Order: sequence, then structure tokens, then C-alpha cells
Amino acid sequence: RNVGHILIAARDGEATEEEIAAAEKKANDVLAEYLAGEKTEESFEEIGWANTSDSNVFYDNVTKGKMVEEFENWLFDSARKVGDAEVVQTELGFHVMLYRGEEVISDANARNGVVSEKYSEYLKTNEGKVTVHKDYVKAAE
Repeated sequence: RNVGHILIAARDGEATEEEIAAAEKKANDVLAEYLAGEKTEESFEEIGWANTSDSNVFYDNVTKGKMVEEFENWLFDSARKVGDAEVVQTELGFHVMLYRGEEVISDANARNGVVSEKYSEYLKTNEGKVTVHKDYVKAAE
């Protein structure tokens, strides 16, 4: 599943009660800002980069077992619909979540095939200009 999230950090066991309350307020303010605006992935991303404590705003093709429990419970809720946005608290703090939908495996494979094809074209076009170190190439079996 594909998700946007803006982390307002307030880690369990490290943050004070005041820091947790402030993080929750900020998360709710960020969600309100998103909901009052255009409600697009682009606007979410812009708000996200201005506020997140994480290194990413969007995660694509998330599978179960990769995120903290509350994050996954929200993301994999069977009632989840594209565009759902909500604040979810986890051990890391407060996540402003945006459900972006699911990607069909065949779509992901097709995209990966296009990327691989374009990379091969790039290497052919730049032959002699690009050096690929043998330690970074896996032999095809």
C-alpha cells in the first residue's frame, strides 16, 4: 500500500508530557492545514517536508511487518479509502497519515521494467563514459 506520512516526533520514554502534548497539537494543526487546502499529494508533500521529522514523506508498496504496529493497523484497515487522512500515534510520535492506495504488482513490475530498459539505454549511450565496478554487479543465474 502507498502512504504519505508526516512524523511529528515525540518518542515514548524520551519525550516529556509537555513535548507529547505539543507534538499532538502540531500533528493536528498540520492535518487541519492539509484538509483546509487543495488535498492533493503535492500539497501533502509540501506540508510534509516543512514539518516532518522523518527522512521520507511518501512510502510506496509498504507490506505488513515493515512499520510500527499502529501505523500498519491504520494503513491496512480494510475500510481504508484513497484520500483518508488522520493523525495516528505510535511509539515514535504522531503521524499525519494520507492513504494513497494500492499498487497492483503487475503495475510495479511494468514500472521496474521501464526503469531497467531506460538504464540499459543510458549505459549504451554513455559507453566508455560509465564505469561499472565488478563488485557491484551480480551475475545473472
